Amino acid sequence: MVLGIGLNIEGDASQFPCDLRDKVTTIHHETGKAVSRDILLDHILSELDMVITNAYDGKIASLFAEWERCSSSLGRKVRFEHEGMVMQGSISGLASSGTLLVKRDNAEVTEVLSGEIIYL
Repeated sequence: MVLGIGLNIEGDASQFPCDLRDKVTTIHHETGKAVSRDILLDHILSELDMVITNAYDGKIASLFAEWERCSSSLGRKVRFEHEGMVMQGSISGLASSGTLLVKRDNAEVTEVLSGEIIYL
């Protein structure tokens, strides 16, 4: 399993590249509170441990249901690259393997294992 997480904890918009300033924020900006990196990391690792334990205990379906319940991506239009081709569609869920399911504009469903997803 490979997992990448990027969090902007503090800073202001002027520190970000011009093309990202209207797309990114920081935890401090959104909450108005200082956040301890150590405490945040501890919480993230604790939650991740619970998710991995549930997956190994055969509770993967409940994890997918939780993702669908909490996801702000479900149904959103996206552009992505798959097998060297740029495609568009709407996020429709997760496959049993954990790959992202995207219903393309031609109604075909594509499983996206990795890569950049651009919201339209």
